[in-house]
Amino acid sequence: MTKTCAIIGCSPMCFPWGFDEEDEGCAALKLILINQISRLRSEGCTRFAVSMDCGVGLYAAGILHGLKGSDDDLETICYVPYEEQATRWTAALRDRYFNAYEMIITFSEIMLN
Repeated sequence: MTKTCAIIGCSPMCFPWGFDEEDEGCAALKLILINQISRLRSEGCTRFAVSMDCGVGLYAAGILHGLKGSDDDLETICYVPYEEQATRWTAALRDRYFNAYEMIITFSEIMLN
């Protein structure tokens, strides 16, 4: 049986550091994500479902992408609420968003009505 973990989180606007990923708070959050993902992997979780929002979703997708290079069993499922989600993001965020698809096993578009 495959163990799956869902990763969802807040938009950067909800954090005191906003979009400043160099901030100590953002670095601490990313370290927590790395540690939790690593712990879950060591406990047999092979599939991670990630919300593809700017913020926690992209942080997690980046971490999982980095781990995928040394972990062939790692699967990532990325959930996008609607096709044009990233169209109004900055160019840098859009690049990260679309580069995340390099490591995607499954893509799912969830339509929120």
